Amino acid sequence: FPPPVQTWILLYYPDQETEELRLELSLPESMSREGTVNTWRERIIIDALPFDSIGASRIPPKPTDEIDIKVQEL
Repeated sequence: FPPPVQTWILLYYPDQETEELRLELSLPESMSREGTVNTWRERIIIDALPFDSIGASRIPPKPTDEIDIKVQEL
């Protein structure tokens, strides 16, 4: 049998009040059938990045479209 697949999620929040991009890389422990995370196995909080260092005009305030990433096992 193939090993279980781990799916990490990159969460981001452009904080307009502090003018920073907040980031978190997280590994869900369990998810609902609808895709909502129930519990987290691991959460990695990344230091906030000031808008002026990342070109804030390129960051959408919320996701615009669904993203479909195809992953192939080597």
